[in-house]
Amino acid sequence: MSEPSTIRLPEGPRPADHSVLPLLPLVLGPIPEGLAAMLAQEGIAAEPHGSLGATGRFVLFDSKHGRCPFLERGQAPLDLRDILAGLPADPFEALSDEGAVPHRWNIGEFTVDEEIARVDRRAIRATVMSRLRQAIEAVGGVWLRLAPFPFPFKSAFNLRIDHDAYDSHDFDRAMTVAESCPQAFSHYLCASGFANAPQALARMRGHDVGSHGFWHHTYRSRADNLANLRRGIEALQSAGLQPSGFVAPHGRYNRALAQVLETLAIPFSSEFGLGYDELPYFPRHSPVLQIPVHPVCLGLFLEAAKRKLGERADTDTLQLALAAGADACADYWQQVARAKYAAGEPVLLYCHPDGRLGRYPQVMTRVLETVNTFAAMWKTTNTEINRWWRSRRAIKLRLYREREFFVLSAEGLPARHRVAVEFWRGNKLARLPVAQSTVVFSQEALVYENWKPCTLAPPEPLIRPLGLGDRFKRHIDWERTTPPRDLRDGSWRGWTKWMLRQVKG
Repeated sequence: MSEPSTIRLPEGPRPADHSVLPLLPLVLGPIPEGLAAMLAQEGIAAEPHGSLGATGRFVLFDSKHGRCPFLERGQAPLDLRDILAGLPADPFEALSDEGAVPHRWNIGEFTVDEEIARVDRRAIRATVMSRLRQAIEAVGGVWLRLAPFPFPFKSAFNLRIDHDAYDSHDFDRAMTVAESCPQAFSHYLCASGFANAPQALARMRGHDVGSHGFWHHTYRSRADNLANLRRGIEALQSAGLQPSGFVAPHGRYNRALAQVLETLAIPFSSEFGLGYDELPYFPRHSPVLQIPVHPVCLGLFLEAAKRKLGERADTDTLQLALAAGADACADYWQQVARAKYAAGEPVLLYCHPDGRLGRYPQVMTRVLETVNTFAAMWKTTNTEINRWWRSRRAIKLRLYREREFFVLSAEGLPARHRVAVEFWRGNKLARLPVAQSTVVFSQEALVYENWKPCTLAPPEPLIRPLGLGDRFKRHIDWERTTPPRDLRDGSWRGWTKWMLRQVKG
């Protein structure tokens, strides 16, 4: 991809204080807790009022949370209550919801279900940022943000493989495909499933590897999660692997897990029970980066194919139905990749090798073939995404306007990645590389491309009232994964599960 040209002003003195207030950063007065984090996720420069460097033309505040700060000459106040007027609900209250509920996708002839985050965080961010952009442009500002991916990329691709259990045949077939493009895969191992497979663990050396716990269960208690994560990490380290992240079994997230991730200094995790189809972000009060994935995997298609046939199908008919489900998943993943690439969103997929990708490796091959046709696709690992996102968060931008030119200054540019900003005009955007601390450009000289929103239909939430038995199971954290000997840990939940497991055999 060719780099857009930049225009340099003739060398000469410019006002040291820039007598005109900068267009960026935004100055933040009293605002909802999540807005500053959302601006950082979006890549919009912003500084709290009163902090060093908080001098900007636009002062954003929320009259629901406090008064507008004292305004300097030339500053324009923007009340978030006016900007968000007419929305059916407060978006920042919605973002505080960390619960998950079943959702349904109708994909061709298949209906697939998964329990994912109750709140669509991407949709909320898009709504708030669109309103804010309109308000800023209406008072003479511009919309310039840090690009979500290193220059010159417009999207990122990663296929996350969750190794719940070890099957030699399926493991080998899935790894053969992954090894054809190792920079695009991240592997998360449930250590108990590989206790008797040292040759498989040896094969993982050199790949991007993370922990999937020891037992394949996300517990409700902090102590159980701590023991499970610590044991899983130590088992991988004993095999010569250095896990760099974590993904929770079944995509579940809770505060007890979040506390353990912080305790063990795990830098990033990925749970679609908290967020999905979204840019990476930091959950509230957490330094652990979330890297959300698209939650529809091959296993959901295979389960849907079995449901359509019922229990009386013969073996040949079942195999044909499963093959059709695998083809439908490949078609769907290719559709997801095309839609998200066109919208400039990350293409982050996930699945499992045992009984799924290892049986139908063509699903992996076909999505790779599609991704390889995209000239500006960043094929990368979750570990590298984490590095990039933390580097991106440390960059400080300041934007001034001088006559028909813009002067962009940048501090904290990383050495490992090339940085770009996106300059928006209506539904067109231009990516401008920022290779040095000061860049001068004219918006008329930039090369623009049309932006298209993602065309994927959102899933429908399924509201299923829980019966007394289901509520009881959730309360005691019922599961059949943990061996009975590990349930007798002295906790009331452990003893209750242990006794019920004895009764149920």
